[in-house]
Amino acid sequence: MAHPKKNREASIVHFSFFDLLFGAFGAFVFLMIMQVLSTLNMVDADIQKIVDETVQENAALKNKIIQYKEIKQSLESLEQAHEKLQGDLKKAVQENSELAKQESQLQAKLDAALKRVENLAQFKESVEQKGDMVKTLENQNRQLEQSLTEARRRLAAIGTVPLAIKTTSLPTTITEENVSFAMAAEGGSPPYIWELEGRLPSGLFFNKATGSISGVVKSSGDYSFALKVTDAKGDSVRSKSNIPFKVIKKYEEPKSMVSYWFFLAAIVLALYWLNSRYQKYKAKRMFNEMKAKGFDLRWVKGA
Repeated sequence: MAHPKKNREASIVHFSFFDLLFGAFGAFVFLMIMQVLSTLNMVDADIQKIVDETVQENAALKNKIIQYKEIKQSLESLEQAHEKLQGDLKKAVQENSELAKQESQLQAKLDAALKRVENLAQFKESVEQKGDMVKTLENQNRQLEQSLTEARRRLAAIGTVPLAIKTTSLPTTITEENVSFAMAAEGGSPPYIWELEGRLPSGLFFNKATGSISGVVKSSGDYSFALKVTDAKGDSVRSKSNIPFKVIKKYEEPKSMVSYWFFLAAIVLALYWLNSRYQKYKAKRMFNEMKAKGFDLRWVKGA
């Protein structure tokens, strides 16, 4: 009976060893599992960190993409503005070329007008003794100076002033005087082409190219006419109302009575001489007719 008890103790000890061994193995496995879980948690934290950094980088990239899009839109707007500015610059260059051409034409006209003024000044010095001609030249010189002033003003304001006719009336004129009037216009694009609608007194002529009226007035009276001007671009304008123009007869001093009676006496003497010649001719003719008929005619002296 003693032998079975010993075996049972050995069995108990043996079981307890395996239990310890299994428990140690289980603890080892548990520690390994905990280590793995800890490692996994660390990996998840790293992955989360990487994901967060990736999300941040992605957001930064989105912001940069938005900025790049805005920059691209700004560049496109700048390119459009640049193209528009190029077109405006080209147009401005063309307009500047046209203005330079017009300025050259006006400068040529100014030079020609200045030359005419110099010629008139020289001519004026040579005819100072001729009062009427000097007065006419002074009027022409004044008109030319006005035309020069008007041309300079038009040259300074060209391209900004609309086409308009400045002449609204003409000064009173005396018959038998040489006159010259220059019609004035401003704005538009010179040179101008003029047209006159109405009637001018006899002796005056209208120049369509220069818009001037010149000549010697023959008849007096009240006249009026309308003007139309067309510039180089084809724009035209008419005068708002007819332009009045008055011509008065030149004053003539009455003839003296002495010259009148002398003229009348000369006419009477001429008539008396003609009558006496006619009576002598008539008497001579009658004498010849009677002599031809056979009459013997003799001259008898009076007692």
